[in-house]
Amino acid sequence: MKQPTLSVQKSASDYQHQLQQLTNTAFFIAYTALWNAQYFSAAEIAKTKAAIQQIISEQHNPIKQYNSLIQRILLTRQYWLSHPGHTIHSPSNFFNPQNKLGYHQSATWFQTVLQTREAMPLFKIHLKAFAEAAHEILTTQKPSDFHYWRSWFAEQNKHTLLNLLLSTIANAQNTELQLDNAATENCNIVTLQRA
Repeated sequence: MKQPTLSVQKSASDYQHQLQQLTNTAFFIAYTALWNAQYFSAAEIAKTKAAIQQIISEQHNPIKQYNSLIQRILLTRQYWLSHPGHTIHSPSNFFNPQNKLGYHQSATWFQTVLQTREAMPLFKIHLKAFAEAAHEILTTQKPSDFHYWRSWFAEQNKHTLLNLLLSTIANAQNTELQLDNAATENCNIVTLQRA
């Protein structure tokens, strides 16, 4: 006798809520990894989040796409840190599909990582773990999740990523970000709400 298969389907509102959570988490990771302490307008942040949300929703499984996105952001950070003199443009320009030197440049780097993982499954696993850790900590907000991931990165001797994770959490939990150029006299403060 054939066993019935079970599937869990999300309502449209559950899907949108998850998509918003993933988008916000990805935004804070990208902001912290590539532009930490920079000031952006509310319009720039909105354009960036829309681009991130578009990338995450391109695939049927948004969590899988989110994980790929975060790993590619971390590969970009790694490249940027090891190649002084290279600049990263504004966030919306970085994620613009027409900009082949932005986010989309990381596709070949990520493909190399995936191919290497076929032979060595733990190759750069800390990048994948970072995506999971940030999402889990910011979504559940459980101290046990935070302590688990903090210990994991420390035990793996990935202190740079641990510091990035801690900074990402701090940025995400600080809901008041100065978004406009600090040099202007009317510096707007916009509250970013996590889903």
